[in-house]
Amino acid sequence: MRLGAYWVLVSVVALLFASCNDPLFIGTDLLKQDQVGLGYTDTTTLYTTTIKQDTFLVYDPSVKILDGFLVGKYKDQHFGTATASIYLQYRLGNLNIPDFSGAKFDSLILGLVYDTVRVYGDYKKETQLNVYRLSEPMTATLSYQSDKTFASDPISIGSKTFIPDPTKKIQFTDYPGSVRDTILSNQLRIKLDDAIGQELMTAPDSIFKTNDNFLSRFKGIKISASTENAGMLAFNPLDLNSKITLYYSKNDTSYQYEFIVSSLSARTVSFEQDYTGTIVNNYLNS
Repeated sequence: MRLGAYWVLVSVVALLFASCNDPLFIGTDLLKQDQVGLGYTDTTTLYTTTIKQDTFLVYDPSVKILDGFLVGKYKDQHFGTATASIYLQYRLGNLNIPDFSGAKFDSLILGLVYDTVRVYGDYKKETQLNVYRLSEPMTATLSYQSDKTFASDPISIGSKTFIPDPTKKIQFTDYPGSVRDTILSNQLRIKLDDAIGQELMTAPDSIFKTNDNFLSRFKGIKISASTENAGMLAFNPLDLNSKITLYYSKNDTSYQYEFIVSSLSARTVSFEQDYTGTIVNNYLNS
């Protein structure tokens, strides 16, 4: 009996495999009703519109939005002239009141370290940058959009015409703690008006006691370009070598006092786009 049952099982399995390999005919007329209808086209039509972008956030006290700050007047034949200006608020480098009694003023220098990644276009052309003293305060606890500007004095306190080379390191001398130190940095250095430095040296000691006191006297600076070219420069104001340095001497010994842009400083870039006479101007909001 066991042998008979075995052969019955083998026969049933063989029949099942044979039936699985047979074509399916039953119900195929029903499947035809559910077949997908396919087609194609080689023609399409696009309907487009040009929309002018609104402002965007460039400074927020709770988060660092920008690393590189653009400055310049970028001329493009299709899009017109894009202008970027930098506004910076400086703070005391330290809260130790400097002793300027009997000191001799030397110079006041603005140092701006290049951001070599964010420079834009053909920027190695003759450029003139101007520095202006702000007459309107910046508020570090507020947020600013890309169209925000601050009032400044009409006469510049510093200017420089040069051909930029952001990757080239220059050498200059600092005197931290009255000790001579040679610095190498890829930065732009602009000599500021002597009158500003002398004003700070003759200011009351209270100006150097708190940052609020200092900001009431020196609200910050604006940096803008007066030349048009095919590129823009970029600077990193938070770099340790981006600072305003007051150099002075006492008894034949050189000293310096620094003003810095810290993470607590307000810092913005204002952008302006002039489309006048350009092709794009004909299609804005059209």
